[in-house]
Amino acid sequence: MKIIRFHERDYQTNPVFDSDDEVENRYSFDFEYCSSKRGWAQLDTVHDASYYGAWANIDELLIVTYIEGDITIMQCDTLNEFREQLYSMNEYEIKGGNRLRIDPGLSLDTSLKYHKAGLGDLLHESYQNKLNDYFASQEPALEAEQEPALEAE
Repeated sequence: MKIIRFHERDYQTNPVFDSDDEVENRYSFDFEYCSSKRGWAQLDTVHDASYYGAWANIDELLIVTYIEGDITIMQCDTLNEFREQLYSMNEYEIKGGNRLRIDPGLSLDTSLKYHKAGLGDLLHESYQNKLNDYFASQEPALEAEQEPALEAE
């Protein structure tokens, strides 16, 4: 895993934002750099505030945190490493009596990616419910595909 840290405007070229951009609060990440339109999911915690936020991109295996002007970008080498890092972040939250929740930004495709990666239990409950509804709607089609054709006698 590669970890890149940036401290208050000491930004260099990185995989998330231009080094000339000014990042004044976490909302620049929510609505631009790490938006769901770009394939990012917000990592919700009870600590979320204008000075704190975290995001993950399962396609790029990136995790970004913004804490009081300091930005950390974790580039995971494998999906397993990405998954372990998110579960480690969740364990930290659990120690404080909280939980990390993945918010895929209303994207069923992104929700499915996290589910298939074994991270479905970290999705917000509403996304878990949407996935359950999706899987239930797919079952009749899957069952029809699996039934052997009856031969005429």
